[in-house]
Order: sequence, then structure tokens, then C-alpha cells
Amino acid sequence: MTALKAMRPTIWLFIIALLAIAVPAQLAFAQDAEQAAGKAERVYKDLDASIEKLRTDLQSVAIKDKELEEKRAELEKLRTEALAAQAEVEQPLADAQAQLQKLGAAPPDGKTEAQSITDERKLLGDRIARLEAASKQLGRLVLVAQQLSSQAGERQRQAFVNRIFEGSRSVLNPLLWYDGVAALPTFVSRATSLITSWQAFDETNRTRGFWYVSTILAVSLLGIVLLWFGWLRSSPDAPAQNDTLRRMWRAIRVSVLSCLLLLIAGIVINLVAEMPPRSERLVTAIWEALLFAATTIALVRGIFRPGRPELRLVNLNAAGAMQAFQLVSLAIVVASAGRIIDAVAGITFLPVEFSIAWRAGAAILLTIILASLLVAVRRSGNLEDDDSAASGRVFYFGWTRYLFHAGWLLVLIAVIALLTGHVALAHYMTTRALVTGSLVVFLVMVHHMIDALVRSGLDADSFLGKFLRDTISLGDKAISRFGLLLSALTDMTLFLIGIPLVLLQWTLTWADFRGWLTTAFFGFKVGDITIEPSSIMLAVMVLVIGLLATRLFSTWLERRVLAQTAIDSGVRNSIRTGASYAGILLAGGLALTSAGLDFDNLAIVVGALGVGIGFGLQSIVNNFVSGLILLAERPIKVGDWVQTSGGEGIVKRINVRSTEIETFDRCSVIVPNSTLISESVSNWYHGDVLGRTKVSVGVSYGSDPKQVEQILLDCARRCDHVMPFPEPSVLFTNFGDNSLDFQVRAFIDDVAWVAFVASDLRFKIFEAFAAAGIEIPFPQRDLHVRTMPERAIPIPAAKRPAAKKPARKKPARKTS
Repeated sequence: MTALKAMRPTIWLFIIALLAIAVPAQLAFAQDAEQAAGKAERVYKDLDASIEKLRTDLQSVAIKDKELEEKRAELEKLRTEALAAQAEVEQPLADAQAQLQKLGAAPPDGKTEAQSITDERKLLGDRIARLEAASKQLGRLVLVAQQLSSQAGERQRQAFVNRIFEGSRSVLNPLLWYDGVAALPTFVSRATSLITSWQAFDETNRTRGFWYVSTILAVSLLGIVLLWFGWLRSSPDAPAQNDTLRRMWRAIRVSVLSCLLLLIAGIVINLVAEMPPRSERLVTAIWEALLFAATTIALVRGIFRPGRPELRLVNLNAAGAMQAFQLVSLAIVVASAGRIIDAVAGITFLPVEFSIAWRAGAAILLTIILASLLVAVRRSGNLEDDDSAASGRVFYFGWTRYLFHAGWLLVLIAVIALLTGHVALAHYMTTRALVTGSLVVFLVMVHHMIDALVRSGLDADSFLGKFLRDTISLGDKAISRFGLLLSALTDMTLFLIGIPLVLLQWTLTWADFRGWLTTAFFGFKVGDITIEPSSIMLAVMVLVIGLLATRLFSTWLERRVLAQTAIDSGVRNSIRTGASYAGILLAGGLALTSAGLDFDNLAIVVGALGVGIGFGLQSIVNNFVSGLILLAERPIKVGDWVQTSGGEGIVKRINVRSTEIETFDRCSVIVPNSTLISESVSNWYHGDVLGRTKVSVGVSYGSDPKQVEQILLDCARRCDHVMPFPEPSVLFTNFGDNSLDFQVRAFIDDVAWVAFVASDLRFKIFEAFAAAGIEIPFPQRDLHVRTMPERAIPIPAAKRPAAKKPARKKPARKTS
């Protein structure tokens, strides 16, 4: 009691400290829940008003395609905000529900409880109702925004289809060309007036936007020309220098530098040039056309390399490469000019007849170019035979041969569309095919460039290769895996970037991709199950990080802790393996938790596992449990010499399901762990490494047994690894048919030397017996031949007398 009184102040201080921690935590939770509910309600009101305004705007019949795209972008933004607000409510709602569950249900009639618990239950119920209402309202807004965006997207697609398949005059109709030529002076005059109005804008506002833009674009073009001039005059490299990385860089160098130069020019124009809106649209079109033409033509020349076959990336001869380069470059110029002309026509509101005639002409040119390209590539010969691997040349884009039929199909569709008056369809198909092909070729080149860069960077003579080998102490196998992982990551990145860019060239829009990204981040429902790709990716990342941490911990445990102790190597392996298993289980549990798996339903999971184990997984689970028993009891360890029904050898590895045994013939035998537990196993290293060797020998009957015994003992004592205690022994085992049989038995300090000790002992015995004149007999048989009766001796067939044939009687003649 005295001790309790003395500890009373300490107990009170401890209780006060707990209250100081718990009460603010409860207040903080209440405040967080109230704040989350209030914030969700305010966000709902704002988003509801914005979505209703967009609903009214979308009901307009005269809304344009660009306005539809903008409205869809706003709807996707509002939908993302509603999903984010709904996600912020989930955690406070889950916390409140957990607290209410802890309080339990209200007592039945006739029973009472503390008033504080009743008040707390009512407060939590009101808070849960408020949070659930806010979550449901935000969920409704998410659905409304998604429905409105889908309706706007459907209107966009319908307008696109109507625009593409809109009928006009056939290219065989002379009126199409007449109206287009008649509108040409209007095009020239309005383009001139566009420039004049820009200059007037500069004079009125005292700006120099036209001069800045013209100068910057001219300097950019001059820089591109200089790059081309240096490219054309570059001297050929030695054959040894034309490796894959150098060839790739020479192919894309001018294209990349031209792209960077024009990107810098565009940034500078946006910073220094002040322009009216119409002129800004024109400059944007010119800049996009120059960027596409300069980078793509340079890339095409880097691939075909006319005049430089040692750097050519495609297996075409000189004539085929030159024709292909010229045709593709001409198509790029036509498409780039069309971008500028379409922009001028849209800005200056030119007659529709001019746009139709120009697009018909561009579609005809592109169709002819595509058909000529297919014919030229098909007829051209190869630079090298397909089976000429001796030169070490690597050619790319061989997969394009499978696209020849698709190319001719595109030509056929364009011709039919032009003849039937669907000029927009023909122009759209040919230009989109050109842009898509250029984009795919660029992505493939980047893929090969990164692949060559990774291989070159991980080479033993490179800086990165030396750093990974010398500083981080990675082996060639680990570096190879690292390079494979890096290449796979870059390929996945290019794929994720390239797919949206390619699909954007056709019917999809950025609003569609934003909707997909939002769905991927916040998840989607399949029945009552919510699938969140972001949570799955997070779980995969947690699992990978956990596995890497487990690997690092196991390595640290082995090298820094266990290696410094005197523990047996098998015990160290068991500890390291157990730590690895524990880390893997922990990483898997954390990954499942981050994925949102509710462990309250663990009984269901265990039941399902029980059914699976009962039907088909019992052998796997049996081996797994047996592996755990092997690690815990350690009847065998890594490094033990064992003999099983599957073979005899050294234990190399104890895995989850099986154990690897390497025989003395260097053959790996995989033995299930359950076999090592349920069957008899001979372990020469269990407990200690001592062993015994036995050598049998026979001497002639004329030898002295005592002398033989002494000689055998001396020979055994002079052998290496033979232990002095227990002493070697000699047994007189038998009176044999031909010899007196003895057996030498000697204990050795390491059973691994048993065969070598036995061989050495035999050598010494043979030499000692020879020196002492003791004979080692070999089996002998005495053959006694008795005289046999003459009639019993068989006579060879060659010496037998020939049998006489009986005389043949002639028939008697009849006399008349």
C-alpha cells in the first residue's frame, strides 16, 4: 500500500498525459469530420451551378465543334474536382463508421446505458448521415458530368462524320477546278490583306511583331539550312566507327536539332512578338508546318541516306533509297503547304469552292505519291542479301513490308472517294496516314536509339558501365538485367506516349484521353466492385519496393551480421532465407493493404484458400510447409552431403517448394521438400563432418597374418586426413577361396575426403606388399580332363564318311 501511495502522483501524471493526447485527438477528429462535410457541401454547390450552366450551353443547336471541345474539357475538369471532393469525404466517413461500430447498437427496450454513450452515438449518426449525403450528391454530379461529356462527344463524332462524308463534286467534274481557280485571286488578295492588317496593327500600337516573327523564322530557316549543309558535306567514317549508336545518332541528329531550333523560335516569338488574333493563328500554322516539314524530311533522309550506304538504316539499294526519299519529302511538303493554306482559308473566310479544289488537288498528289512509293520500294533491290550476316549490318523497318496491302487499300479508298465526290474523306485519309506514319517512324527511331544508348552505356569500357561495376559492385548478370529493365521502362513510356499521339490523329480528342485518365486514377465500377488502376499501380510499386528492401536487408544481414559470427553456414542460410520469407510476406501484406483490400473479410479468403488447397494446391502447400520445417529443424542444410532416392550430392539451395542438390557429376537434381521430410535421407554432414573409410584386400595363403595386419595399420596411419583417435583397425574378415581377406577401417576428419583417402591407402598397401614380398592373389581354377569313351566323342561333320546311296533298280523290259 505504501508503494501504491508513493506511485500515486506518477499514475495521475500518466492519466493526465493520456487525456492530453486523447481529448485533442477526438476534438481534431470531430473538427476534421465537420470540416470535410462543410467543404464537400460547398464544393457541391459550386460544381452543381457550373454543371447546370454547361448543360444549358450544350442545349444550343448552333454550337461549333471547337466550342464543344472546350465544353467537354470544362466538364472533365468539373468531374475530376467532384471525384477529388468525394475521395476526401471517404476517410472521415470510414472513421466515423468505425467509431459508431465500436459503440455498438442501442440497447433494447428495458435496458439503459450511460447518457454520454447515447449522445456520442447520436452525434456520430448525424455526422455519418451528413457525410453520406455529401458523398452521394458529389457522386451524382460525377455521373451528370460524365453523361453530359458523353453527349457532347457524341455530337462531336456525329459532326465529324458528317463533315468527312459530306458529298461534293467529283474530281472529274470540270466545275470543281473552275471554281477553285476562280477563287485563287481572292485567296491571294485576302492573304495579302492579312499581312497588311498585321503591319497596320504594328504601326497603330507601335509594335514590331511582324518584323520580329519574320526575323526569327528567317534565322531559324537559316540555321536549318546550315545544319543541312554541314550534314551533306560530312566526311564518311571508318567502318569500325559505324556502330549502332553512331548510325542512329547520325540518322536523327539533324532532325532533333531542327526540332529544338524551331521550338526555341516558337518560345521566343511568344515572348517578344505582339500580334492580333488572326495573325497569331497564321503564325501558329506556319510554325507548325515548318516544324513538321523540317524535322520529318531530315528524319527521312537520315533513314534512307542516299549516297551513304554505310549509314543507311533500310535494306534498299541506291536507286530505291533516292526515290523513296524524294517521294516522301514531296508528300511532306504538300501536307505542310496544305496546313498553311487551310489556316489562311479559315482566317480569311475564303469560299468553300477554293478549299474543296485545294484539298482535292492535295489528295490527288498524295495518292499518286503513295502509289509511286509503293511501286518504287517493291521494285528496288536490296542493299545486302537477307542472309548476309557477315558484315554485321543491322537494318530496320523490315516490318513495313507487311503494310504494302494496307497502303494499296488506302490508295483504292482515296481514288474511289475522289471519283465519287468525297473529297474531304480522301484528303483526311491521305494526310492523316502521312502524319501517323511519320509519328510511328519517329517513335521507332527513338526506341532503337534508346536501346543502342543503353547497350553502349552499360558496356564495360563506358563511364556508366565502370561506375556500376566498380562503385556499386554489380556483376555482368545484374547489369544485363538492369539494362533489360531500363529498356522495358523506356519502351513502356514510348508506348504510353505514342498511343495517344497516334489516336489523336484520327477521331479521338484530348477530352477523351482526359476522361480516361480520370477514370484510371479514381477507378471504375464493375458491378459492386470498384477497380482503381491507380491503387493497383500503387500496390505494385509498394510490392517492388518491399521486395527490393527485403533483398537489401537479406544481403546486409548475410554480409554484415551473420558473416561476423561463428554460426554454421547452413544456419546462416536458414536465418537469411527465413528473413527473406518474412520480408516477402510483409511486402505482400503492405501491397494488398495499399490496394484497398479489406482484411475484415479474411475469413472468406482463408475459406477460399482452404477449398483451393483441398482440390489442387495440397502438394504445393505440402512442399511449402516442408520447406519451412527444413529451415526450422535443419535436418539438412545448404552445403550438406546427402543421399536421397533422387540422387546423391551437395545441397545447393533450399527453396520454398523444392531443394536443389548438385551431384558429383555436376547435375542438378530438384527434390520436392516433402520428399526430404517423408522419406529416409542419408546426411553425411549432419552433426559433424567425420567419416570412415573401409578398404578390403586379400593376400595369399602363405602370408603371415600378423605381418599383414601391421603393414596395413602402418599404411593407414601414414595417410592424410586419417584421425589418430579413434585409431585405425584391421579385421581378418574371411578365409576366401583364393586368399586371406582383410579389411582396413580408418576414421577421417572430413567425410568429403573419403574417396581420396581410400585411393591413397590402396596405393600405399600395394607398395608395402610389393616391398615385403606379400602376394595379392587372383582367382585360380584347376581343370582336370578325364578320358571319354570313343563312342561318346562327337565326330566333326567334315570328317564323317559319306553315306552310300542305295542302287536304283531299273524296271524290267517286257518282251512280246
